[in-house]
This record gives sequence, C-alpha cells and structure tokens, in this order.
Amino acid sequence: MASVYHEPVPPPPVAQSKAGGCPEIAMTSAAADGPELLLVEDTVIIAIDFKDRLQDAGASAVTIALKLSEAQDALLHCDYDGVVLDVKLGSENSLALADALLVRDIPVVFVTGYDTDFLRPASLRSIPVYEKPVSSRDLTDIVHSFDTASGHTRKVSLTVPNLFANLVGTKVQSARCS
Repeated sequence: MASVYHEPVPPPPVAQSKAGGCPEIAMTSAAADGPELLLVEDTVIIAIDFKDRLQDAGASAVTIALKLSEAQDALLHCDYDGVVLDVKLGSENSLALADALLVRDIPVVFVTGYDTDFLRPASLRSIPVYEKPVSSRDLTDIVHSFDTASGHTRKVSLTVPNLFANLVGTKVQSARCS
C-alpha cells in the first residue's frame, strides 16, 4: 500500500493593528460585518472554544485576553463592539473592569462557571450573566446583543483610550484591530 503525503497546513496569518498591539488571527468567519469582540477568559481551551463559537455565531473577529492586564492593554489599543468577561480570572475577578466598561456605556456580558447569583454590586446587576457551559444559542444571543448595541456606528475606542491611562500613565491612541 502506497503512503499518502499530506502537505502540512500553515497556521492562519496574523495581522497586527496599526497601533502595534492586539495581534488578531485573520478573519476566517463569513460574518465580515458582525461585531468585533474582546473575550476575557483565563482558561485557554475554553477561550479557544468560545472564540470559534462566537465567530460561528456571527462575530467578525474575537480577540482573546487571558488575564485582566491583557484585557486592559487590548482596550487601550483596539476597538471592540462588546466585551465578554469571565467573572473569575485566576486570583482576580473582572468586576472592576465590568464597572468601568458599564460606566462608559460599553456593552458587556458575564460568563461564569460559578453560581449566577455571585456577589456583585448593584451597579453591575444590569449586565447579562451566562452560566458555563454556554450553549451555542446563548453565544448567538450574545453576538446579536453586541451587534444591536453597537449598530456598527461606534466603537469602544471612542471612550476607552483613557480608561486605563492611569495604569500606564499616558493617553494611548486607539485603532481598529481587524
């Protein structure tokens, strides 16, 4: 029996934003006009699964941040239509980030593996909470909620460049990352 040689599949191309941050896997989704999302999830396998499923649900691009500091950096340099936040990120939680995003009218949802009645301040009770494992239907609802909220007329960079400026001590110019 003859052996069959298969050419190795090259990795997807990586695009770099004009601001020099937020590397983004080149879009492979058919939803070119869908929302661009930031996913903050500390478990790599879950983050990759969510990214694929969010793109399948209509997101045009999903940037993964595995730590709170990565999310803050991404928000300083990139434009997003919405943010999907895991509540617990290792020894940290994302409640302060959610509060900062909400104050600035940036669409956000929580995903958590914990009880959805987790302790959160009254100011965050309007944020939708999805319990892990998140169904494909719920991920589709999430994408559509960001699509509707953004209307593709504004991006979060209009309000976010100084969101974490006190952490880096400078004003950062934001750019689209797709």
